[in-house]
This record gives sequence, C-alpha cells and structure tokens, in this order.
Amino acid sequence: MDGMQIGIMVAVWAAIALVVVLLWKRRTSVAGQYRRVTGTLKKFASIRSYKVLQDITLDCGKETVHIDHILVGFFGLLFVNTQVENADYYGEEREEYWSVVKDDVKTRIKNPLNEGIAAMDAARKIFAKNNVYNIQMEQVVVFTSAFKKNVLYVKDTLPIVNVRKLGSLLSKTRFEKDNGVDVEQLVKLLEENKVK
Repeated sequence: MDGMQIGIMVAVWAAIALVVVLLWKRRTSVAGQYRRVTGTLKKFASIRSYKVLQDITLDCGKETVHIDHILVGFFGLLFVNTQVENADYYGEEREEYWSVVKDDVKTRIKNPLNEGIAAMDAARKIFAKNNVYNIQMEQVVVFTSAFKKNVLYVKDTLPIVNVRKLGSLLSKTRFEKDNGVDVEQLVKLLEENKVK
C-alpha cells in the first residue's frame, strides 16, 4: 500500500468513528432518550392499528396537565410520562413533589404519577361529555436512565419501568385485549380537546 491508500483508509475509519460517536451521543441525549420511548410505543402500535399521541396537554378544569405519550388501542388507553434525567429519584406514591438529585444538586419535580392520574381524569371528562364510557385506562412512568447508574427510591410496586422494560410491559396480554374501543374516535376526541 502506498501513502495515498493508507491516508484514505485512515480518513474512512475516522469518518466511521465520528458517525458512531454522534449516533451514541444522539441516543444518550435527552431528546434521544425521549425518542427511544416514542419509538418503542410506535413500534408496538404500528402492527396493531393502535395510535400514539405525543406531547398532549389536556384541560383539567382550573389548570392543565401535560402527558408525554398516550397509547390508544383496542384495550383502552395507556398514559406514559417519561423521565429522562440521569439522576437519583426520591418519592412516594401520593406526594405532590419528588426529589431529583444530580451531581449533588437537589431539585424537585411534580410527582409524575399524580400527573398521570390527572391526565386520566381529564380524558374521562372529555369522553363523558361525548357519551363515551367504560374505557380502560392506566399509566406508567418510564425512566430512561439506567437503574444501575442511578437509584430510584420509589416503591417497586408502582407503575414505573425502565425504558428497557417498556417493551416487555407492552407484551402483557391486557394490552392485546380487544375491549371494543374505537381507536379513531378516542384519538379524535383527545386531539379536539387538547390545549393548543
């Protein structure tokens, strides 16, 4: 090999290494972690004729509530809040706020479980106004940081999973069950009643 060929090979390997680093950074970024949850939900929904709504804000009467994702399927609705901060989380099921500790700095966030309950209540009100009743609803909070690196000081019986476990949660038979839900109707009602 002459110097030109060696130079071309080095440039190709450098380009490949750059692409790998950029893809890794994209995947581990906040937006990348959020997209992992979105991708898992959309993959599950696509082969079942389900729908995934993203970044939905619903009116709860005096205030509004934001939910990251709503999976709408024949089973009903799954409300998904995503926590992407690589930090330690401390919280109780009924507390108004949870503590988040990152790099020895403590902050507080609204309890994501309470936000899910508020979003379910808002959806029920929307459906009741339109004579739609008995829709099965549940929620889950998805943490994208690795539980090995970060600690979650929350009861393990709560509807909380790591992003890696989201797929196995969705594979439960209750998400395959056909409860006679009109997916298109519910999506339309939620879209029409979301806060702009």
